Amino acid sequence: MAAQIQCPLCGNGDSRRRFTSYLRCTNCGLVFRTSIPSAAELDHYYQSAWASPQDAVDATGATGPELAKAYTRKLSISLGRNDFKGVRILDYGAGRGDMLVAMRDLGAEVFGVEPYGHGNLEEQGIRTFRSIQDLPEDLEFNGILSTDVIEHVECPWRTVAELRQRLENTGWLYLATPNADCLSARVLAGRWTQAANPGHLHLFSPNSMTLMLKQCGFRQVRRLRWFVRYRVGLGRHLLHLHMQLLGLDGELRFLAFG
Repeated sequence: MAAQIQCPLCGNGDSRRRFTSYLRCTNCGLVFRTSIPSAAELDHYYQSAWASPQDAVDATGATGPELAKAYTRKLSISLGRNDFKGVRILDYGAGRGDMLVAMRDLGAEVFGVEPYGHGNLEEQGIRTFRSIQDLPEDLEFNGILSTDVIEHVECPWRTVAELRQRLENTGWLYLATPNADCLSARVLAGRWTQAANPGHLHLFSPNSMTLMLKQCGFRQVRRLRWFVRYRVGLGRHLLHLHMQLLGLDGELRFLAFG
């Protein structure tokens, strides 16, 4: 039976139960929580995670150094670059800083926004701010990236719009987030690990991600199809490649230009 709760992204009033505690919009495909945890509850969750960040990667960033290097190389290729020399980059929700370190190693001038792990980033020599609002007003970026963060944000479309305002005219935004249309989500439903994460408030499909980026003013939006090698056995590696080819893998990656 349809639940008469309006989709927070497209305003559609028809949604269906997708996972425990989530509804899925029948129009844009956004999966959203029916009850958002309080600010105090979320703060406690993240504070607890950052007490031992390496043991709580679901909250502090699951992209380790090896994957960060692979993602950074693939992003440079997607942008038609060999490196990031002369590029000023912001990582929103920088976590433990692996992406920024990989970007810096390829020549970028890097900055981070991280409300909980800012001390760890500063120890790595990364200029870090606790929020978008704390960024200097005159500081613009050639590129902004956010990896597995927007699913944790209460109003991701508002955050993406704010990030767009920080881009120079020819700048780009790279977003990665769990894929609500992936094979695991379809098969496991409420047992899908991403739906079980207490910090996940919105889970995006390719359609809802495209809609959000266009609503935020990005004129060019494209889904990236990367073939990523994970440290798994040959059988699982071939399965990953097949899922990536079909667009049914667990991660959505989008590149948008204003």
